[in-house]
Amino acid sequence: MMNDKEFAKAQASIMNKKTKLVQLKDERAEACKKINEIEQEIAKTENELLEEENKFILLCGQKSQLMRERALQVGAEIEQAIKPQQPVDKLTILFLAANPQDTQKLALDQEVRSITEAIRKSEGRDGIEFFSRWAVQSLDILQAINETDPEIIHFSGHGSEKGEIVLDDGSGNIAMVSKEAMAAAVASASKKVRMIFLTPVFRRRKLRLLSIRLRLLLE
Repeated sequence: MMNDKEFAKAQASIMNKKTKLVQLKDERAEACKKINEIEQEIAKTENELLEEENKFILLCGQKSQLMRERALQVGAEIEQAIKPQQPVDKLTILFLAANPQDTQKLALDQEVRSITEAIRKSEGRDGIEFFSRWAVQSLDILQAINETDPEIIHFSGHGSEKGEIVLDDGSGNIAMVSKEAMAAAVASASKKVRMIFLTPVFRRRKLRLLSIRLRLLLE
């Protein structure tokens, strides 16, 4: 027969087992709750991953399309570049300068620099050819026209009270040529010239600079 001491021991053991069982069940419930939260987080992450993968696939397709279009564009540009180009008519300008030794020194080099800079900055610079000749004499003008075949002739130098152009006579001295004579000489040398542009310095009482621009239409 069980004595009191054994009874108390058995009763205490049962109570401990019940307490432990309750504790384990609580831990199981907490673990199940945690597992459920983890499962939800896994499902959310999977959905986000799937959405981003779909976007990435779409972007890859768009990039491939852009690359194909760019490749076609480059191919067309290369094909255009290697095609024989049609000759482009260029506007030819001939600049003639004369500053004989016994005349006032002019800044002709600065004038040429301004003209070339204006051409260089213009959108149509590829369609313009610019030639210059210095210390020109009468025969030099005809020779330069034959060499360059210009549409526009620009003469810069000195002029007289009578409207004559001052050229170099070959020895550094003055040779006077009327603008009419120059126009006639140009007309005989070329039918292509459309304009003669004159900017001479004419001597007046105070030696002032006059900018004269004359357009001579040659038929």
